[in-house]
Amino acid sequence: MMSTTMRARPCSASCEHTRPQTRALHATPRAESGSEHTVAAQRSNDTTVLRRTVLSAIALAPLLPGRQVVAAPSTTVFLDDTDKFSLSVPAGWERGEGAASGAIGTRRVVAFHPPGELSTNVSITSTNASVELTKISALGSPFEFGFRLVVSQNRPKDGQAAELLDTKERNGAYLVEYTISRPDEGINRHLYSLALLRFDGKYNRFFTVTGQYNESDADRVSSVVQAAVDSFTLTPL
Repeated sequence: MMSTTMRARPCSASCEHTRPQTRALHATPRAESGSEHTVAAQRSNDTTVLRRTVLSAIALAPLLPGRQVVAAPSTTVFLDDTDKFSLSVPAGWERGEGAASGAIGTRRVVAFHPPGELSTNVSITSTNASVELTKISALGSPFEFGFRLVVSQNRPKDGQAAELLDTKERNGAYLVEYTISRPDEGINRHLYSLALLRFDGKYNRFFTVTGQYNESDADRVSSVVQAAVDSFTLTPL
């Protein structure tokens, strides 16, 4: 199989990934006591950190050479040797990579977008997770996870609004689909996110794969973005 390398121009931090405001949503916490309260508090803190990771803004650093192989005439499979995953994206899409330190270690971001079109993109974020979070179900059901993901981004003072469209589980991963809008600024975004956990032999590694685009471009790019997110696969360690 012939290998190809994509060369791309550096991307600025202008990649759009706005934070949403939710509609009126409420959750009633279960009462805890004693040691259960302590465990629940710790888990709540871990979950908060992971939710922040899921919705971290996409920040593209100068593009680095990557390892890709030709999968189909119009698709390229990116093989990541660091976090051991693969992703299929349209041939010719540019790639960016960045990292940031957080409370639980270094967060790594790899993102792809069409040349000169940052508003349409697919990003993979990976970070270390708490040792207690060994299963995605520790973050609640798919709906609870999606509900909290949207609620955690509530920013009414900025005129942002979000709507949770769909949640589901597939092969041990959670899928969340939602929209973000800022009517006063003409922003109307559609996001499709995949979240999953894996133990790499040393750490529990948390992955989020998020595809996003402007609603005005939905007819042109929605199926491409969703297919890229759905193609994400963890490769053998």
